[in-house]
Amino acid sequence: MNIVLLVAEFPPTMYAGLANYSYNIAKRLKTNNNVNFYILPQVSSIGRYFGNIKFIIDVGRKLWEKKTRKEVDLVYAITFGLQFSFIAFFAKLLGLPFVSHGVGLDVYSYDPLDVFARKASYFLSDRIICGTYFQKRILEIEGAPKEKISVVVGGVDCKIFKPSTRPDEFRKALGVGDKFVLLALGRLSKRKGFDDAIRTLRHLKDIDEIVLLLVGEGSEKSFLKELAGSLHVENKVRFLGFVSSNSLPKIYNAADVFVAPFKSIGRDMEGFPLVVQEAQACGVPVVSTLNTGLPELVENNVSGFLVQESSPQQLAQKIRELYENNDLRKKMAQNARRRAEDLLNWRTVVNKIENILHEALVLR
Repeated sequence: MNIVLLVAEFPPTMYAGLANYSYNIAKRLKTNNNVNFYILPQVSSIGRYFGNIKFIIDVGRKLWEKKTRKEVDLVYAITFGLQFSFIAFFAKLLGLPFVSHGVGLDVYSYDPLDVFARKASYFLSDRIICGTYFQKRILEIEGAPKEKISVVVGGVDCKIFKPSTRPDEFRKALGVGDKFVLLALGRLSKRKGFDDAIRTLRHLKDIDEIVLLLVGEGSEKSFLKELAGSLHVENKVRFLGFVSSNSLPKIYNAADVFVAPFKSIGRDMEGFPLVVQEAQACGVPVVSTLNTGLPELVENNVSGFLVQESSPQQLAQKIRELYENNDLRKKMAQNARRRAEDLLNWRTVVNKIENILHEALVLR
């Protein structure tokens, strides 16, 4: 297929996030297809308005030229967006199939322009992709035709993120030795629930050798340090700051349990968090929350545990089970790796996306 790919962020400027997600899809689609991508300008204020008009005109002109030369079969946009909706309208005039792919905030936002962009995409798109069935329900409630929507869960590189034969070496390098290691990783923001990860330690004070590694930077860092001090668990929490992408597999492999107590702050919610997928790919059991699409990433009581949001005591109970039952922890670790390989790996994800694009082409 000759695919014109529209992306809001590209290439990656940080390891996780939309840019990384778009990059991995583009990279793997190029294996079997001819892919040309166009990146939405990252400008602000009034320049954003005029920059985006120029972007729409430029892409529209390119589509017309490629259509004339028979160099485009389909247009595929990762994220809903007003600019992409205008391009979708032009693609329809040219008789080109259009596929929209909702990811995270573009699905959840209540901003009137974002809502308008989504609803326009529902009408203009031949097929719609989203990352979880939780998101699919949101789209259906807003009026997206059920028959157009496909759910594609996941997106992790299981060749990079995998169980290591040298976890003790990584643990020694981090200075955690024989401790029972909890790991929480991501941008230090409210919806990540790192405060609940710290509060969990208050219910595990009797376990002397437990330690929580917090990896990441963000606006909540000072608050989290103060919280650990006020709860008198500061000796059990280590803030590792930003860690390079090359070091992440080692960090995951040093952990006994990955803790991801996500919470919803209004419409500021998780999509399908990469860190949870990476932890499972590395064979680390996950203790997380029944938040947004998490039940679709973590199989409760099989590859990890899921508890209610904002419930440190429930988190502590599940962590204690894994601490006290080594066989259960090993079994969940195996199940976590298997789930990542079977459902979440990029090979499976992009094969599904490619099939959906083919379906859109056939529909036309």
